[in-house]
Amino acid sequence: MAKTATLTTIVAGFASAAAYNSNFANLNTALENTLSLDGSTPNAMGADFDLNSNNIINGGTAAFSSVTVGGIDMTTQAAAAAASAAAALVSENNAATSETNASTSEANAATSETNAGTSETNAGTSETNAAASAAAALVSENNALGASTYQGAWVTATAYSLNDIVTNNGTSYICATAHTSGALDDEPGTGAVEGTYWDILASKGDTGATGATGAQGDAGATGATGPQGDQGDTGATGATGSTGATGAAGADGADGSDGAAATVTVGTVSAGTAAVVNSGTSAAAVLDFTLQTGDTGATGDTGPQGIQGDAGATGATGAAGADGASFTWQGAYSGATAYALDDVVSNQASSWICVQAGTGNAPPTLPTETNAFWELAAKVGDTGPAGAGSGDMLKSENLSGLANYTTARSNMGLTIGTDVQAYSAILDGTTASFTTALKSNYDTAFGWGDHASAGYLTDITGQATGSLSDVTITSIASGEILKWNGSAWINNTLAEAGIAAASHTHTASDVTDFDTEVSNNTDVAANTAKVTNATHTGDVTGSTTLTIADEAVTLAKMAHMATASLLGRNTAATGDVEVLSKATALSLLNVEDGADVTDTTNVTAAGALMDSEVTNLSDVKAINQSLVTTASPTFVQPTVKAVTETRYAVSGTTPAIDPANGGIQTWALSGNSTPTDSLGDGESVTLHIDDGTAYTITWTSLVDEWIGGTAPTLATTGYSVVELWKVNTTVYGAGLGDLS
Repeated sequence: MAKTATLTTIVAGFASAAAYNSNFANLNTALENTLSLDGSTPNAMGADFDLNSNNIINGGTAAFSSVTVGGIDMTTQAAAAAASAAAALVSENNAATSETNASTSEANAATSETNAGTSETNAGTSETNAAASAAAALVSENNALGASTYQGAWVTATAYSLNDIVTNNGTSYICATAHTSGALDDEPGTGAVEGTYWDILASKGDTGATGATGAQGDAGATGATGPQGDQGDTGATGATGSTGATGAAGADGADGSDGAAATVTVGTVSAGTAAVVNSGTSAAAVLDFTLQTGDTGATGDTGPQGIQGDAGATGATGAAGADGASFTWQGAYSGATAYALDDVVSNQASSWICVQAGTGNAPPTLPTETNAFWELAAKVGDTGPAGAGSGDMLKSENLSGLANYTTARSNMGLTIGTDVQAYSAILDGTTASFTTALKSNYDTAFGWGDHASAGYLTDITGQATGSLSDVTITSIASGEILKWNGSAWINNTLAEAGIAAASHTHTASDVTDFDTEVSNNTDVAANTAKVTNATHTGDVTGSTTLTIADEAVTLAKMAHMATASLLGRNTAATGDVEVLSKATALSLLNVEDGADVTDTTNVTAAGALMDSEVTNLSDVKAINQSLVTTASPTFVQPTVKAVTETRYAVSGTTPAIDPANGGIQTWALSGNSTPTDSLGDGESVTLHIDDGTAYTITWTSLVDEWIGGTAPTLATTGYSVVELWKVNTTVYGAGLGDLS
């Protein structure tokens, strides 16, 4: 874990590079002495890890070479418990043999019935003691392998810990939840909540059948004990007797010397004649247990859910199920989107299914789960339980769970202002590293004087120009100038600098008062008439602003043109007149070369009509052109005097209902019928159905959803009127009523 770094307090900005470097080195050493969260090396303890009576939580599998609990080596205890269990089983087998011998003695020594009965009783006691030894050995084994503690008979007002073992009414129990007995009605086997706190470890055996009472004989004189008879044949196994009282726990044996580290694991567990066999080695024991089986007891309570088994082999493919509903995922709900039936959206972190098409109808606010347009499909989950308890330091918190940051920094040796530098905007804005060379420069500058009182260098007043680092003066003379040669300023004569010393030419921008200088020039003054507007005559007139007279420029004075050309302008925007070719002119006029507007063929080819082809020419010319908005005419607010729809007679029992046949369709049923869908999106049709002979119509291949939920019942007289229309891919239907 991190150790406190030894840091030197820095109180001045100068002569402190060594202190900075020393602090950084000490911080680096302290950080290297930590365990890393991501496992980067080094990440191993170099000494014992003291938790200071705290717990390790949320741990995975722990691997240890040995485990010591309360000063006891649990590896040695596990081996001893296994040996004790084996000895107990041998003792139990010997007790069974004693019982058999006792039964034989009873059969062979009728005259010594009392003695034989005593022997049988002793044998039963031996068996009871052996069973108690076996139970104690099993407890011992559980203590070693499962950290269980045998607490004797259950008593009230006692604090029991997890895995404590008790007996009650002949049955042994193991504690499943730590608690104090009595206050919770938890008596094992009888309490109302005993299943919460106790699990059965070993059930009480069934009570053996009571033997028949023999006739009372005359009391005879006690005879001398006869010689030991031959061992009789093994008698039939008697019924299992009731469980005897638990024997007192034996005194703890002296601790043996530490042996070599060994491992004990449980191998196989099977039913049969009681036995324990080590199928491993003495250093790595694998104990295979065969448990004696008694009579079948009553069915116990259902045990906890077992670990899920391996997946079974894939079964044969079942028959194909009926087609389910098809859903269309539309993402997050938007009030501007038109939703269709069975569209699915997300809203309030939950999923919703559209049950009625529409736009701008939002799902209801939870906890309401349905409205006219939406039904809840999958609801957002409840908030999960709180995280780990107080005192945990979680990786996800990034130290935000610390109770006191100031104390934590002090414990880590990172007290601000003492161990580490407090925040400074100047230091924060410094990007270069503080090097030894910089320190030397700072020390030199500090040696020039106290800048706080003497100020800083702001100009070079009193300094020679040649003292500047980029100026080179060589034998300077009067009239010379400085010229940049690409790397330094050097002194040059005018000639060296490329400046003529004699007369030379200046542009107007070089002269301060150009107009004055021009008037002072005698050559200009002598030729004033040449630069002043004289009075002009002819096609161009005027003395100040020259004007071309109207109609003064003749065609002869214009530029020449090619044959078969026109004057005009084809270039976009206003500009000069251009010479246009014949092809360009025809294109501007939108007239084909050689067009004859009196020729029917040419007019038809152009997509137009001859006047002679229009029956009501004056009516056509009178149409308000603003009514037609596209090439496929859409009339805006026309006045329609009458609309005549095509009426169509449907026939057959499986007709396709197609609005192209007519908007109104009559159908006299000729048998039970199943119509099909040929409607397009946005189309509708009205059906007049004559069902005079009480046939039925199956609508499922045509109508997806009925207004009111069900198809209308057809009248057997007159007509039943049904309206059908299609939106997107859904056909809706409505029964409008019956006509006589």
